[in-house]
Amino acid sequence: MASIRSLKKEINFEITSFIDECYDIMIGFPENEEDLNEVIDGAVDLYDQVIAEVNAAGDVVSKSAYFSELETKFYDQMASLRNKLAQLESE
Repeated sequence: MASIRSLKKEINFEITSFIDECYDIMIGFPENEEDLNEVIDGAVDLYDQVIAEVNAAGDVVSKSAYFSELETKFYDQMASLRNKLAQLESE
């Protein structure tokens, strides 16, 4: 990780790309709109949670390890959201 600023940009990019993908699928599958909105809400909640954790890193002793763990956790949760999206898309 180069900096907190780049991490925040990376998180923002991943979440907005995912939400755009959800809206694209919503156009093709309007019958899944309610379920897709729940997935989008999950992505927004994840964004809020991760950004709050990034901002709360001021008191952390080992920032490098903290941010590495945070980044890994973020990508694991993004993978979970992508799996939910794939399931909705295949229905």
